[in-house]
Amino acid sequence: MFYALLFRFFLSVLVASFFCGDCIAKKKKKQHRKIQKKVESDRPKRVQEAVDKAFEKNKKGKRWTGKNGSSRYKLFGLNDDSVLKKLAFPKKDEIYIIDVGCATGKWGRHAMDVLSKSKQYQKTKKIHIFSVTGGQECKEVITCQGNVMHYQLNQFKIENIDEEFLKRGFDLKNKVDLIVSRWTLRHLVDPVGTLKRMYRLLTSQQGIIMSNGFWFALDSSKKIQCFPKDNKGLLGVDSNSLFFRFYDDGQDLDDFLLMRNNNQELIIPEYTGDIHQVAKSYQCSSGFVTVFKKRKIVRPK
Repeated sequence: MFYALLFRFFLSVLVASFFCGDCIAKKKKKQHRKIQKKVESDRPKRVQEAVDKAFEKNKKGKRWTGKNGSSRYKLFGLNDDSVLKKLAFPKKDEIYIIDVGCATGKWGRHAMDVLSKSKQYQKTKKIHIFSVTGGQECKEVITCQGNVMHYQLNQFKIENIDEEFLKRGFDLKNKVDLIVSRWTLRHLVDPVGTLKRMYRLLTSQQGIIMSNGFWFALDSSKKIQCFPKDNKGLLGVDSNSLFFRFYDDGQDLDDFLLMRNNNQELIIPEYTGDIHQVAKSYQCSSGFVTVFKKRKIVRPK
């Protein structure tokens, strides 16, 4: 009798656990669908599948290059400390900064140290610095120094950056003041679409992206092109919002600075739905680039 009651008890616990786990799984799927609806994307299915495959391949990686694993990126030849101290952030209670492709997170930790000691930001209530990487180069940890919070996030799907932040409980749309990225966009399947998502996170009050270039392709041509070197007009923004720095430094792909001055979306070329495979010499770890349609230039009559 005792054993029969004990058996029934354990059976009821097992059944309850099964249905509870099933409910949690369904709830997570429902939340994921809500996030997907909230995030706008015009990325074709084939391109997104290539993005997902590249992420799964690289998410367990622990290797990084010295370029995106340093405490100073020197984008545009600028001193990182000076940029952090003097960049004209809008006057507000909270400031948001993202390092995309942070490797071990050195840049973010250095930025936290600089900003926490800067008199300019002592009256700011909170400064949030996010260091994100697609692999496992850095540990997931949150640290605090004065009024500065530093979040290290690994196995982060960079190409779905807005959706990924929402999944982790951070709604950063129209909030971010500065995004930096060093030797990262060149490794992605769809850096153009990723840039559009990054731009969406920027505050419309002169939020800034600083990065070096990336690979892409146009129409049926097999030629792999580089932004900004081969096509400065790739993005639909005015000349007051986009700046370039061209230089010769090994296999670097030059630098660009993109500023957001309004609430409009970043205009990118139309997808063809195709992807091209690239040789190892391009140093593109995903092994593929996305193909876009050429923009039609309307000439005055």
